[in-house]
Amino acid sequence: MVLKKHIIFVALVVFAVSMNFALALPLDGYSSFSSREEDEPCEIIVSDAEKQERLLMRNGMVQTMYRWPNNTVVYNMDSPPFDAAEKDLVERSLKTIEQVTCVKFLKRTNEDFYVNLTANSGCSSQVGYQGRLQNGPQRLNLSKSGCFSLGTIVHEFLHALGFYHMQSASNRDDFVTIKWENIQTGKEHNFEKYGANVITDFGISYDYLSVMHYSAYAFSSNKEATIEPQDLAYKNLIGQRNGLSEKDIAKINIMYNCPE
Repeated sequence: MVLKKHIIFVALVVFAVSMNFALALPLDGYSSFSSREEDEPCEIIVSDAEKQERLLMRNGMVQTMYRWPNNTVVYNMDSPPFDAAEKDLVERSLKTIEQVTCVKFLKRTNEDFYVNLTANSGCSSQVGYQGRLQNGPQRLNLSKSGCFSLGTIVHEFLHALGFYHMQSASNRDDFVTIKWENIQTGKEHNFEKYGANVITDFGISYDYLSVMHYSAYAFSSNKEATIEPQDLAYKNLIGQRNGLSEKDIAKINIMYNCPE
């Protein structure tokens, strides 16, 4: 029965992508979703302190210290640089996470630890709850050109929740081949593989359809593929930005101990 449901889900995603089917109503001036990662591949931000901690402890997102207290992510989004339509799209995107998990998103009032949204170049976020690991708020950037789609916003906030890219999984070599020779110089860190002592899959198998997966041509320096799925049927499906996959939802609920 589980296999049958998964097959049905894959078929629906294939249909949605091939037909460019809108999964949510668009806002004026903005697309509410992007079928696949296109304009701006999303990056992770790793501070010097985090790099050193990983070298010394090798624990990363396996540790509960990186999970948001009370399952609540506090965030700040100033005007300017963001306008009302952009704020509304962020709120809509976050509600798609709230509706299927026990995680909540709260606009900052006077909280000390929070995610501060900026509008510089690129789409990027720190990974997991930073709290007292750094001075000041943790960063999440959404460029006005290329980052304002439902799926990309969800992708960045999943980084903030504590998720790395799908292709960073310790077992990724069984499912994809990274074409290092085609990756832009300086972007290699986004394709790093982490051990099971740093990140965990929570017992859930590799997910080609994850909103956290890069597209086949992410950060390509020469228009050649940077990621090749072992199962070529997924080559045009990896990097989807329709929103959370079933496995994304399951992982969030396990990570944050959500009731079944």
